[in-house]
Amino acid sequence: MRLREAERRDAAAIRSLQTQLSHPSPALSEAAIDGPFTCRVAVEAGRQVGYAVALSGRPTVLSELVVAAGHRREGYGRALLAAVTRDADRVEANTPAGNDAAIGFYVAQGFAVDERVEAFYADGTDALRLVRGE
Repeated sequence: MRLREAERRDAAAIRSLQTQLSHPSPALSEAAIDGPFTCRVAVEAGRQVGYAVALSGRPTVLSELVVAAGHRREGYGRALLAAVTRDADRVEANTPAGNDAAIGFYVAQGFAVDERVEAFYADGTDALRLVRGE
């Protein structure tokens, strides 16, 4: 497993991986590379198999975290999360309220459900805001 900072050449792979999200933000894929976001990609055998995007600050907001379906449960998600939140005292993440796999992942990484945000996504789906840290 290799993690590195996202580069312009990763844009197409990030957009492709982003389609695996139930509520992608296409504009975020450009901001992830051009800044001010921090974006790391996971590379395996020369292919991008995941990425994470966060906006540093107080709190640091994890905007997207995606690992290709064939590479889940191999440590990529944990490694990407750590890479984009390394210096953060507090991290917030939002995920669809019904996404039990994502919720379980975040809880296993030390997050706790902070609140339910009604109609968070454009289609009216509720989100859970999860928080780790102070």
